[in-house]
Amino acid sequence: MGPTPDVRARELVDEFFEKQDEPQYMRNVLSGLSGIMLVFTAAFFICALVVASIDNAGFDVVLTGLLLCVWEVGAMWLLKRGPHDTSLGFLIGVTLVLNVITLMTAIYWGQLAGCDSDYDGDYDQYSCSNKSAMRGVAAFASIIWVLQLPFIYLLVQRRGVLTREDYATSGGRYADYDDPAFAPGERDSGGWGKPPVDDGSPRVGAVVGSSSGTPETTDL
Repeated sequence: MGPTPDVRARELVDEFFEKQDEPQYMRNVLSGLSGIMLVFTAAFFICALVVASIDNAGFDVVLTGLLLCVWEVGAMWLLKRGPHDTSLGFLIGVTLVLNVITLMTAIYWGQLAGCDSDYDGDYDQYSCSNKSAMRGVAAFASIIWVLQLPFIYLLVQRRGVLTREDYATSGGRYADYDDPAFAPGERDSGGWGKPPVDDGSPRVGAVVGSSSGTPETTDL
C-alpha cells in the first residue's frame, strides 16, 4: 500500500523546499504547472467554441483561448530549452498581461451567464444562448487565473535560479560540484559554483592598473 495523500503532499512540499535552488527542478515544476493549465485551457477552448456565436463577444473568447494555448506551449518549450535573462523577462511580461486578460474573461462571462434568455425586446445584437457554456468559460478561466498566480510568483521569485548556467554540457544533467572537471565558479557570479580548478594550463589574462602604478595581470 502506497503513502496516503497527506503524506505524499508533505513529501512533495519537503522536496520543493529542498530542491528549490536547482534550476532543472524549478523548470520541471513550472513546466508541470504549464501542462496543468494547458489541460484546463483545452476545456476552456471547447466552451469558447460553443459560445462563439454570441453577438459581440464570441470571437474575443476564442482568440483568448488560442492565446492561452500558445503561451502555455511556448512557456514549456522555453523552460525545457533553458531561459536567459531576456527570454525569461519576456515570459514574465506576457504572463502578467494574460493574467489580467484571463481575470477579465472570467468576470465578463460570469456576469454574461446571468442574462435573460426569455428577453424579447428591441435591442439589436442581443443573444443569450448556451448559458451553461458561458458558465464553463467563466469557471475554467477562473481556474486558469488561479494557477497563473503561483506560476508568476515562481517566475519572478526564482528567476535567478532559472537562468543559472550550471549544467554539465553532456546530457543537460545537473552539475556535480564534487567533480573537479566542472568549475561553474568561472561563469557563475552568484557564488553558487566552486572556484576554478587550477590544472596548470595557461590562462588568458588581461593587464589592469593597480594603485601603485605597476601593471597587474588578472584572469578572465
